[in-house]
Amino acid sequence: MKLSALILGIVGALIGFIVSAYLPAYSYSGASAINESIARPHIGMISFIVVFILMVGILGGALAIRYSKIAGIMMLVSAIGELIISPRSYFLSILLLAVGGILALCISQKKEQSISKE
Repeated sequence: MKLSALILGIVGALIGFIVSAYLPAYSYSGASAINESIARPHIGMISFIVVFILMVGILGGALAIRYSKIAGIMMLVSAIGELIISPRSYFLSILLLAVGGILALCISQKKEQSISKE
C-alpha cells in the first residue's frame, strides 16, 4: 500500500503539472468558457499558485513510504487546493492525489494500531 500511495501521489502531481502547462495557452486562445477579461490578468498568478500546490503534492508522494501520515496530509492539501482553484481542469490529478493521500493516511493508522497492540 505504501508503494501505491507513492505512485498515485507522484503520477497525480505530474498530471497536474502537464495540465497547468497547457491551461494558460487554453485560456489565451479564447476557447475557454471563463470570461476572458477576468481570466487573462490572473492566469499567471493562478498558474504560480497551482505549481506551488503541485510541488506540495509531489513532495507528499515522495514521502509516502517513510513518513506516511505527513505525506497523506500533504497530498490531501494539494488535492483540496486544486479543487478550489479549478475542479474541472485538474479532475484526474485531484482524484489521484486524494486517493493517494487517503491510502497514506490509512497506512499510518494501521501502523499506529499495530504499535498500540504490542
